Amino acid sequence: MDNRIESMNIKEVRKLIREAFKHYNKKEIYKEEFYNYFKNKGYTQEEIDELWYRAIGESGIVKCGVYFEADEIPPKKIIERQFLELIR
Repeated sequence: MDNRIESMNIKEVRKLIREAFKHYNKKEIYKEEFYNYFKNKGYTQEEIDELWYRAIGESGIVKCGVYFEADEIPPKKIIERQFLELIR
């Protein structure tokens, strides 16, 4: 199966990324929200992976970050939650 994301130009990639932010009506979306949005739109895991990497590496409209959450205090387990922040 062809990967639709690989053949997209950067303008099309940016449009797709902005759609996810508009859907959630937020300036920051977690990686799992990003993946769920595009999975529900019919994209494959491979396509979503490619879109995530292109969002971070090429789009110029987002920055990537990580929030750390603890399961309890003192923490026995630290959970990393990646997110994208729309910057323009």
